[in-house]
Amino acid sequence: MSKRKQWDNFKNKLAAKRMGKKERVEEGEYLTVQQLSASVEGKAQKYTRIGPLTMVPFKHEEKTMQNVRQACKDHFSFGDKYHCDILAGERGPSYTNIGQIKNWKLLHVRFIESDGQLFLKDSSCASSAQQINTRGRSGSHKEGSTSLTISVPDEKQKSSMIPKSVPLSQLIMMGKLIPPKKNVVTLQLEQFNVTLKCWENPLEAILSVSVEKFASGGCRDAFEANGMKGFSGKLVLKRYKPERIDELTHLFNSLDDHTRKVVQMHAIARHFAQMMQREAPLEFGETFTYTKLYYGKLNDEAVTVEQFIEGTFIKYINNTGDILVKDQSAIALKAESFAHYSYVKSGEQLIIVDLQGVGFTLFDPEIASTTLYADDNSIYFCAGNLSITYACPKGTKLRTCTYHFHYANISFNPNSSKLRKKSSKSSTNSSKSS
Repeated sequence: MSKRKQWDNFKNKLAAKRMGKKERVEEGEYLTVQQLSASVEGKAQKYTRIGPLTMVPFKHEEKTMQNVRQACKDHFSFGDKYHCDILAGERGPSYTNIGQIKNWKLLHVRFIESDGQLFLKDSSCASSAQQINTRGRSGSHKEGSTSLTISVPDEKQKSSMIPKSVPLSQLIMMGKLIPPKKNVVTLQLEQFNVTLKCWENPLEAILSVSVEKFASGGCRDAFEANGMKGFSGKLVLKRYKPERIDELTHLFNSLDDHTRKVVQMHAIARHFAQMMQREAPLEFGETFTYTKLYYGKLNDEAVTVEQFIEGTFIKYINNTGDILVKDQSAIALKAESFAHYSYVKSGEQLIIVDLQGVGFTLFDPEIASTTLYADDNSIYFCAGNLSITYACPKGTKLRTCTYHFHYANISFNPNSSKLRKKSSKSSTNSSKSS
């Protein structure tokens, strides 16, 4: 655009301003827009940015609230069900008329469902108005009387929602305190690094945790949680049963120590699963995995947090080494193979048991070791080690032949502890030794 044309446009804008006309938009103009979340989050109570800055085409002749909102809705593909709210910044407030917008370099918008919501309309939008004049008793307009203008929404704009019928008895009962079903908590979560043999820096997470448990194990109860900050999606928070606290404190010095060892043990099992995944040949197929487990403190109580796994729960091998799934299915035989793999790979020093989970995703393992006590007289691993250290020191309860897998003719090379494909001769010898 030439300087002459720019000067002419500037003069036209000034003339339109003096005449009280609305500003006209140049052909092909764009608005710089930052989309924000529908609601505020975090301690700062700010709207979260969604995506980068966006150039929104503005094809209307005049800048009005209605035209700006419609341009944003068209660009971001939001239908009539949603309302476009134009904000002054990431903390608001909302603009209610076009005259409040002084800076057009950047607009902040959010989209919220308009059903049942009450929004302020642009003063430039057509709406019915009722003039009410306050006069003297005689009804004639006198000096000092006032004129009051009340904006009445059109009939079409009134909400068509009909409130649900609630019995009076229930309304009265709501006069009592109704506790929330979820609590919002802030945790500092830590993960154990097997390779570096240390705990990683804590990560702050805000979770919404259900008050009622949805599952229960031998030592802990499981509560459903949802990540609000730091984590996303569905999670599981596990807390100790009150009746097991004294016993675990006596054996492991404190619940904090035992919980950290639970996370360390989980990290070891996950490490063995990753090694088996790398070493298994293609013929073996899919192998087991473990999700990440985190340690945290909830009101000075040690807890763990992990990802929630959707699906049907199955326990393949319990914490005493007994095989529970004996249908000779591929996944059942692979569970035995993984337990035996950990036994051989560790130099016959430990075995991973209590194999349970959903499909090939496992959680809550236990580890049995041939040695129960460390040099400082502390117990290796966790409470599950007490019941299986002497029950299967050689892995004899598992229906696996020494150094061999039942499934896919896979065996170990004892000298290198690597997985390899068995020959037909070794397969025959293996079946005889079984």
